[in-house]
Order: sequence, then structure tokens, then C-alpha cells
Amino acid sequence: MRRREFIGKSIGLLTLLKGADLFGELFQGRDPFMPLVPSLDLLVERLSSDRELLRNGVIPEEIRSYFGRKEFKFDPRVVEKFLDNPEKQGKEGKLTYHGYYTENKKYVEGYRDKHKLDELIKQGPVFFKENNDALLGAEAKYGVDARYITAILGVESTYGLNKGIYLAFNALSSIYIEPNDEDKLQKYRLSLKLKSWAYEQLKSLLIFSKKSGRDALEIKSSYAGAIGPAQFIPESLMRYFVGKNGDFKAGPSDMDDSIYSIGFYMIRKGRWKAESEKNIPQPGSNNWRAIWRYNNSDMYVKAVVELATMAEWKSLIKPKTILVSREMEWC
Repeated sequence: MRRREFIGKSIGLLTLLKGADLFGELFQGRDPFMPLVPSLDLLVERLSSDRELLRNGVIPEEIRSYFGRKEFKFDPRVVEKFLDNPEKQGKEGKLTYHGYYTENKKYVEGYRDKHKLDELIKQGPVFFKENNDALLGAEAKYGVDARYITAILGVESTYGLNKGIYLAFNALSSIYIEPNDEDKLQKYRLSLKLKSWAYEQLKSLLIFSKKSGRDALEIKSSYAGAIGPAQFIPESLMRYFVGKNGDFKAGPSDMDDSIYSIGFYMIRKGRWKAESEKNIPQPGSNNWRAIWRYNNSDMYVKAVVELATMAEWKSLIKPKTILVSREMEWC
């Protein structure tokens, strides 16, 4: 069917439904007829003809069924988060690492405030004690300091407590789709690079869902489609989420599997060097870059390093190497 004919029939369907008093918002947060928006139509067509998806057994009928289910919806909160998240604010100079008071004595939150870092520092030792075997096991297997694995889990998901309020399928689809509101089009328009990234993540999510036997529309995530306590995006889930046994059969919601997978990610993707552990990572150092590859933000790295070095681990762990006692220059 030609696109002009498709749009014409779609308009006719809208008129018919409106006349039958069925016109209304189908799902909260999106246009009532979002499935008829050309950008969504193009996304479905692109996924349905994607050779990689076909090779992995994700057939067009299955893809279309996801977009036709009641759980699917465009979620404008996702786009708004991408336009104004703390990491983006930090890169643009709109957010400082530490909070401060204005001349009018009004407190302006900093990056560490938004992540409630002081609370994470207090909570860290409790989490470490409860997960001691897995943390030290991952450190022994991969050579990544258990304190930094703990800190990553703290900043990413509050030690696994924050499981995400979005559906990964909806979040990634929403990044790719343009909204159907002309007045908001400019505000919501995202870069082609980000849309391309979202498409690849959506593909990986569908393949992961197929291989693991999970329903793609039941997997919860962050606004960026990051899944589980370790907050792996789908592509990383496929490449680096090896789990405790290193067999890629791990569950993204399992804490032990998440801990071991972070260790694997940090040496494989991050290129962490265990011999550098005696030094607190400084901007530009190898292990600073290793943490940065987990989340491309210097403020994020600062938060992870601060949490890893300031929490009271002494009664829980005797590290093989002692951190050099010096001030963190970036603080």
C-alpha cells in the first residue's frame, strides 16, 4: 500500500471512529492514534525488514503484535528526561557537582544532591556486607575493586532498589518516534544520532527477549532503556551481561549476576587496570576513563569515586592494596 493511500485510509478511519463516539485517548501520555503516525509506521516497517532481527527469529508478525498491544504507548516523559537529565546539564554547565547557596540564601542542588550521595555513602557498607561473597568473588575473578562495583550499583540504581518506572520497549520506541503535536515538535525533536542509538537498542531488546524467552513489553527500565540493578542498556546486556557463571544466561534483575557482570564490563569495555587501584582515579587516568565508559559523564565518575573512597569499608574488607591518602583534586 502506498503511503498516500495509507494516510488517506487512516484519516477515513479516524472520521469513522470519531463519528461512532469512539474517539478518545487510548492510553495516557500519548496521542490517541499514535499507531497511525507516519514515524511510528516507519519504525515498524524498518524493524520488520531488519535482517539482523530476522536472522535471530524475530519475525514481522511478532514485531507488529508488540506495537498493537495495550501496554505500548508513547511516553513523553522519556524525551523530556533526555533533554534535561543531570548528566546533560553537567556537560552544558547548567549544573555544578556540589550544591550552593545563592545571594538570596536559596539552596541550588548539585549533581551529588540529585543522586543523594550522602545517603548512598551511609548505605554502602550495609549493602556491601549483605553481598560480600559476590562482591569479593567478582573482584577476585576480574580484578576490579569491589568498592567501585558497589559504588556503581549505588549511583546507578540505589543498590538495586530503583528498578525503573518505565518499560524498556516503550522508552526506546519513544526516543525514536516524533510526537504528533506540532506545537511540541521542536521541543521534543532529538538528534538523529540519538534516534539511531535508540533503534539499535530496541533491536537488541527484541533479540534479548527472543533468546531469553522474556516478554519485551514486561521488561522495566530507566528512561534510557537501562535494565536491572546494573542498568545495562540492551546492547550491553547482549555483550557484557555474563552473570556469575560467565555464560550469558544470567538474569538482569539478579543481584549476584549484576555484580559479576559489572566486573566483566569494567575490564572488557572499560579496560580497568587492577594495578592502578592504589591510586584514587583522577581525571584523565586509566581507571577514571574506565568508569566514564560506564556512563559518559565526568560528574558521574566523580560521584562513583567519591562513594567508593568515602564510605566506611574498613570493617568489611581488607583490600590487597591501600588507597593512597591524598585529597581528591576534583572535589
